[in-house]
Amino acid sequence: MLAADGSVRPHWQAVVSFLEAEGTDGCHSRSERIQRRIVENGLTLDSFADPDKLEQPWHLDLIPLVFQSDEWHFIEQAMTQRMRLFEALLEDVYGAQSTLDDGLLPPSMLFNDPAFLRPLHDVDINAAPRLMFMSVDLARSPKGQWRVLDTHAETTAGHGYALANRVVLAEASARLFRSCNARRISSFHQSVAEELARRTGLDAPTIAILGPNPDHETYLSHAYVARYLGYLLLEGSDLRVVDNKVFHKTLAGLQPIDLLVRAVAASESDPLELDPNGFDGPAGLVQAVRSNPSVISNALGTAIVENRGIGPYLNGLSQRLLGEAALLSDAPRLWLGEIAAREKFLSNTDAYILRPAFEATARPGHANPGYDLAALDTDARQALLEDVEINGARYVAETPIGFATAPSWSPQGLCAKPYALRVFIAATKDGPAVMPGGLALTISSGAAVGLSASEADSRDVWISSTEPQGPHYSRWRISEEESQVQRLGSRLPSRVADNLYWLGRYVERADWTMRVMRNALSRSDEDLRPIR
Repeated sequence: MLAADGSVRPHWQAVVSFLEAEGTDGCHSRSERIQRRIVENGLTLDSFADPDKLEQPWHLDLIPLVFQSDEWHFIEQAMTQRMRLFEALLEDVYGAQSTLDDGLLPPSMLFNDPAFLRPLHDVDINAAPRLMFMSVDLARSPKGQWRVLDTHAETTAGHGYALANRVVLAEASARLFRSCNARRISSFHQSVAEELARRTGLDAPTIAILGPNPDHETYLSHAYVARYLGYLLLEGSDLRVVDNKVFHKTLAGLQPIDLLVRAVAASESDPLELDPNGFDGPAGLVQAVRSNPSVISNALGTAIVENRGIGPYLNGLSQRLLGEAALLSDAPRLWLGEIAAREKFLSNTDAYILRPAFEATARPGHANPGYDLAALDTDARQALLEDVEINGARYVAETPIGFATAPSWSPQGLCAKPYALRVFIAATKDGPAVMPGGLALTISSGAAVGLSASEADSRDVWISSTEPQGPHYSRWRISEEESQVQRLGSRLPSRVADNLYWLGRYVERADWTMRVMRNALSRSDEDLRPIR
């Protein structure tokens, strides 16, 4: 917020004026109102957690993270380039694999990663992009330099939380939102919806989000996106593959699904050809993809680009696949699958933070903070170093740089807190597009290299624009206008009908149990009276 001379930067001036006008009491009151809305919307990190191990609820800061248009333009360029690069890389590793033949990417890195799905090799995707959604975790150093912490290409990671933050904060601080002339995100989601519909080739397609069970840590995020976009939210048990086509099981029979937006791990989406213990998708989904690759977005197997070991090779890959230098680099790290990198790490272990090369970090703020070998006891340190010697391909060694700070509102008033940023990119008819906003999280104390935020202290991200904003079109309103009331009970999903049936059985059983207990107590009342 502050320049080197201590003055307020121009795009933060509206925020400072707002805080001065509200005063301390007004800011506390508004912050409490924002948090009440968060609780009312059920935006907690894990609402199905063990009651004895309650986590902090999702907290939204009163003060957004504000970017100037010029700085955000660079981030947009870097993110769209990265999506184009990873799209080309996925096309190669699931096709000709020339990057492996030419030594631009170590084969052992690819084949040691469980995210590489061999059944999807040589599957013709009919020129449809494999990546529909991608998100990237960014961090700014104290000196102002940006770097990439992690890439997420498996699911719509954290998108629901970012969307909910914007809905809540823009409503609770509408005057501030207008004063900052912040860019709206509804047009981004409209473009996404249009692209998904275009991929089906139908006028009124049936689109569903294939999500995890309600007890999964990311369920609420996917449920919020499904509600906002007006799509079905289905589980693997809701689907069935017949004749290489995907259907939704209802009481009226099988209803065709034209497109699935994948929000589950690809390796667990088909127990027939992938992980036999994974039932997050229907058996036969891989064969359905072979027959019709456009039936699912993101394509199966995209998580291979999440491997942190790719970072040191990105510039060479970009020059080869795109013919241009990478605009934004990953955090400085070594992939320990190579002997030279492993020897460099072992010669000075205290200078690095050890991290897993592949990790499911879709849940915002729950990235592995890594291992600081200098802080470990002798036995734990020795065991970890021995594992690195044997399984080096599973680790990266990262140089800690630190995080820049941004203003945050606390019970004590305004303070500076370190942050990291998650940016969301999606494919549209005009190419990759970056959502003009994002999700910022306050980094936990002691975190050195990853997006770790145990307290779930989040902020909305605003892009201050110099151009007037057009009329606001909300997806909420669109879904209400397009909705049709249906009273066909036979269209009820089979899983929901099954749950309702057993709910009725258990309610009936509880009712009869209560009647028996009440009669037993009334008959024994005279015998129990002396005991009382």
